[in-house]
Order: sequence, then C-alpha cells, then structure tokens
Amino acid sequence: MEKTAGVSVLARLERAEQAARERRLSAEAEAERELEAAARTVGEIEAGAPARITAALAALREDHLRRARDEIATIEAELAALEGREADGPAERERFGQAVERVVSAVLGET
Repeated sequence: MEKTAGVSVLARLERAEQAARERRLSAEAEAERELEAAARTVGEIEAGAPARITAALAALREDHLRRARDEIATIEAELAALEGREADGPAERERFGQAVERVVSAVLGET
C-alpha cells in the first residue's frame, strides 16, 4: 500500500510539474507574440513619422509664404497710394520703413 501511495503521489507530482511546464511554455509563447506585436506597432509608427514631419514642415512653410505675400500686398497697396508723389514727411517714411521691416520679418519667418 505504501508503494501504491508513493507511486500515486509521485504520479501527481509529475502531472503537476508537466502542467506547470506547459503553463510556462504557454506564457512564454504569449509574451513572444506580444513582443512581436509591439515591435510591429513601433515599426508602423516610425514608418509614418517622416511623412508627418514633412507635412508639418510644408504647412509651416506655406504659412510663412502666405504671411509674406500678405505683407507684400500691404506694401504694394501703400506704394500705390504714394505713387506719383514724394513722401510728405518723416511719418510716411516711417510707415514705409515699418512695412519693409514687416516683409523682411515675414520672409525670414520671424513673425
């Protein structure tokens, strides 16, 4: 009877050990799948980054160009108003100087 009880306990221990091994292998396989999925996600994110950066820079560039065009239009309108006559004095020369500064700032991206 003692032999049977010992064999029974030993068999139960072996089954428990086998079950634990299977759970460990299953957990390792699941961890590996999660790692692969995470690596794919990171790869997809990294692959899209250059396009997003390029688009953001293009939008920024276009905004600067638009502002520069607006400033140029303002100066051209002021020049058209002054056309055919000299600046009346320091006030108009100052306004013209400010307009030129706005265009230069817009072109250089300082505004």
